[in-house]
Amino acid sequence: MIWEISVAVIAAGFIVLVYYLVRTLLAAKASLQRTDETLQQIQKELSEVSQETVKLLRATEVVTNDIEGKLKTLDPLCQSIGQTGEAFRQITNTVRQVSSTVSTSAHTAQQAVQSSRISDLIKWTVAGAQLWSSWKKSRELKTKSSK
Repeated sequence: MIWEISVAVIAAGFIVLVYYLVRTLLAAKASLQRTDETLQQIQKELSEVSQETVKLLRATEVVTNDIEGKLKTLDPLCQSIGQTGEAFRQITNTVRQVSSTVSTSAHTAQQAVQSSRISDLIKWTVAGAQLWSSWKKSRELKTKSSK
C-alpha cells in the first residue's frame, strides 16, 4: 500500500509539474508571438525608414551638387574681388606716392617762390634806390640851374 500511495503522489506531482510546464510553455509561446509581431513591425518601420533615408541621401546629393556648382560659379567672382582689392591697394599706394611727391614739390615750389620773392624784393629795392638816387640828382640839377 505504501507503494501505491508513493506512485499516486509521484503521479500527482508529475501532473502538477506537467500543468505548470504547459502553462510556462504557453506563456513562452505567447511571448514569442508578441516578439515576432514586434520584430515584423520593426522590420516594416525599418524598411520605411530606409526608403526615407535613401530619398534624403539622394536629395542631399542633389543639393550638394547644386551648391558645388554654385561655388564653382562664384570662384571667378572671388578671384575678381581679390584682384580688385589688389588693384585698390596699388592705387592707394600710387595716390600716396603722388601725394608725397606733390607735397614735396609744393614745398620746393614754395621755397622757390619765397626765394624768387626775396630776389624780386631785392631787385625792386635796388631799382627804387636807383630811381630815388636819379630823382634826387635830377632835383639837385634843377635847383642848381634855377639859381
